[in-house]
Amino acid sequence: MDNYDIIIEKDEDIILKINLHWIFFKTSLISIIFSILVIIVLQTIPFFSMPVFFGFSVRAIMQLFIILFVTIGAVDTYLNYQASFYMITNRRVIISSGWIIKNTRDILLTRIEGVQVRQNITGRIFNFGSIVIYGMGTCVDRLPLLPDPFGFRAKIQEQMSLLESKI
Repeated sequence: MDNYDIIIEKDEDIILKINLHWIFFKTSLISIIFSILVIIVLQTIPFFSMPVFFGFSVRAIMQLFIILFVTIGAVDTYLNYQASFYMITNRRVIISSGWIIKNTRDILLTRIEGVQVRQNITGRIFNFGSIVIYGMGTCVDRLPLLPDPFGFRAKIQEQMSLLESKI
């Protein structure tokens, strides 16, 4: 299913490929929990049970819209999660995201000046963070919600060292 022939060149090898951290689903999970609470509250208020539109109550219409919007949001989040990845090859770092509008960026390992790891307290607890890649000139790429950011940075630096030793 994973076909990277479009992205990867013929003489390029994939060193590491990872998806976003599971914390990416945080917003969808919060909206699901909040919508369940709203639906429970709607069940307890008698005003919303009166029929108003083709025999349907305000409660039923509101619940339908809540379930519809939460489902669409959850499916969109899941598809974005499946379509997004970070990849290190023996020549580049590749960042790909989005399923409707695909955004793919890459930076050559030889053009990287520095790699910075940013990790807040939540990231330290759940082992995720962001990496900022500084390229030559003003090029800056940010890789958010990266699982094991220190390991990812170590792999980038390892590949950079291998390339430097070949030169």
